Amino acid sequence: MNARKKSNRTEPAQTASGMNMRRKEILNILNRQESSWSQCVLDYCGNHTPDTELLHVLVEVRNTDSGRPATPALTKQAVIAELQRNHEYYLNHALPQISLSFSRVLADRPEHFSLHLCHTLYEVFEKALIEHIREEEHDFQAFNKGIKAGQDCFHAHHDETAALDQIIEMLNECTTSKSFDPCHILVLRLQNLSNDLKIHTFVEEKLLMPMLK
Repeated sequence: MNARKKSNRTEPAQTASGMNMRRKEILNILNRQESSWSQCVLDYCGNHTPDTELLHVLVEVRNTDSGRPATPALTKQAVIAELQRNHEYYLNHALPQISLSFSRVLADRPEHFSLHLCHTLYEVFEKALIEHIREEEHDFQAFNKGIKAGQDCFHAHHDETAALDQIIEMLNECTTSKSFDPCHILVLRLQNLSNDLKIHTFVEEKLLMPMLK
């Protein structure tokens, strides 16, 4: 009896160890790949801690023509929970950090017209993203309560990411590659958010949307 109990107690630990090894293997593969998609996934993993199964799908689904492989371990509720954790990160961490970086850049170069223009465009982007997140959160709650169903509940972030990439391109003309340059730090944070949002959008379109058909 004691041996059986001991065996049962060690099984979850062995499973967790196996999942951690699989996660490390996937991350090692991504680190060896030189592609924009791999960098997006790596940035996403640096900001969040996605389920190992989700991480595997993020790597595999990009390489398939079918759009989405079978993902029996992922449920609609699990994917929605992941997206909601993304929203919390954007609102409470990423966006406040970027706003602080913009303040430092503008204080450093108060007369630079292009920087002020970029800041204005960013404020428009930030407002649109926050509104989008609030709409999605409302839709998620309605979906979980059974009030809404189907793909009409959710909307992709393509417009927001395109606007953000334009801002990054403009800022790249104002910065240097020096690590201590406030504008360079701002660009890195914006690029990280852009990569993160691309994965967020991918999870919505390639994982959640097919589940709602």
